Amino acid sequence: MTQLTRSTKVALMVGAVLILAIPLVIAALRYPPISRYFSPLFGTSASVESARYLAESRVSERELVLSDAAYLDWLTTKLKLFDEKGVIDPGYYYSSDKENIARHTITSITFRLVDRIDFPLASLFANAKPLEPVERLAGANYMIEGETLLVSVFMDIPKMERDAIHNDIEKKFIQLITQVLYSASDLTFSQTGFIQNTEILAGIRDNLESGIFRWPFLIQGVK
Repeated sequence: MTQLTRSTKVALMVGAVLILAIPLVIAALRYPPISRYFSPLFGTSASVESARYLAESRVSERELVLSDAAYLDWLTTKLKLFDEKGVIDPGYYYSSDKENIARHTITSITFRLVDRIDFPLASLFANAKPLEPVERLAGANYMIEGETLLVSVFMDIPKMERDAIHNDIEKKFIQLITQVLYSASDLTFSQTGFIQNTEILAGIRDNLESGIFRWPFLIQGVK
């Protein structure tokens, strides 16, 4: 029986390690729940500079990082948000005169993590318990500032972490902002009304979880 040389054994071992490591590296780059465990090895992810998108946090203990803009480009193109008069004034949802609501042309979108939402257009609730009030875990809405669409998101991250669903934080964030962007879009107003949550979740599954686009946001603790 032929004996393997030392160099051949080393090469086989290195090859085996690479075969195991490459899928983990790809997953770490694309999916935040996995990347969170590897990020201390490589430092904090850098923000992405984009003329159209800005991410910022108003929550002192959390950082909102825009890690890739490709999915946002796909979503905003689908919803025609940057078309002329492509965004409905948020007053549409509070007015009885819906036929005469103003529309806006935007040139940028700011995504903001905040510690409170007064009038959410999208919400995430904790599991309802008998005889107890329903608890809102997260909420989001939008407003217009000049030519900027400002999307604000509240998330009770400590509560979500205590309930062992912290691996879904970024997914819930994407779900909330997508619901809000649908609400703000001219497509939603003129053709479809409120989009069913199933379509939003399907879009996340098909475009992000499948790996077609990298995950656009990371929510990280501030060290």
